[in-house]
Amino acid sequence: NWLQVRLVGLGKGHANVSGIGAEVRVTSGGVTQMQELQGGYGHTAMEHDLVLTFGLGTACDAKVSVRWPDAAATVEDFGSVEGNYRVELREGTCHPRYLLTK
Repeated sequence: NWLQVRLVGLGKGHANVSGIGAEVRVTSGGVTQMQELQGGYGHTAMEHDLVLTFGLGTACDAKVSVRWPDAAATVEDFGSVEGNYRVELREGTCHPRYLLTK
């Protein structure tokens, strides 16, 4: 099982629209994973994927939290998110939007 996460920040004084610099924590099956969303790097402008992928093992859902890269380092919990989906997490909503189905 897996979970893909795409972030959308508010911009304008809050987290940037792509959420670059945000830390995403996914907990499933008693294991917590953390990834930081990174942007481009190097002189050849290499780009990281803006969708983070997490393996869930045998778990069918996960608890997800995001530390947004705003001045307050705001942390939002998105509760239990069903696995085997790509979800969009929007700053300030606390509700995942499911983009791809199983």
